[in-house]
Amino acid sequence: KAVASGFPAVKDHFNSTGKENIEWFKAAREAVGSDIDLLHDAASCKYSFEEAIRVGRALEDLEFGWFEEPLSDRDQIDLQRLCETLDIPIVAPESMMNDLELSAVWLISGATDLLRANARHGTTPLLKLAHLAELHGATVELNGPGGLFGLVHAHLICTISNTSYYEYFPN
Repeated sequence: KAVASGFPAVKDHFNSTGKENIEWFKAAREAVGSDIDLLHDAASCKYSFEEAIRVGRALEDLEFGWFEEPLSDRDQIDLQRLCETLDIPIVAPESMMNDLELSAVWLISGATDLLRANARHGTTPLLKLAHLAELHGATVELNGPGGLFGLVHAHLICTISNTSYYEYFPN
């Protein structure tokens, strides 16, 4: 339905075990074909480090665009290890994205490849984070309606060159 509506990417929130989710990933790829970017958000999953590696490898094989929240956002050490091990970009720290200084630390330390962000607490700090991410070859991925029912994020998307998708979900 999303592809038929013209969306260039589809993000799942499959929340089962890694083994079961991998079957869902295969079905999703088969359903949308190779021209649509697929993104996996594991926010509701409880992957172990080893399971996150298996899931990440499957996502790589199926040419998914990113692996979001594969582990707890607070697990800096294992996120660093996962980023070093996998080729698929890791997106974090969504659960702590409003702490821009912490997001910067996670990016600089290699605990994430791409940053999840939201302008709920202002556009200036978010723009600073986007510039920092750009210096590190990373993107800032906005989510949620944000201020003024999405208008603030729509303007930011037009302003920030290092972003790929806006995750919009209506209220």
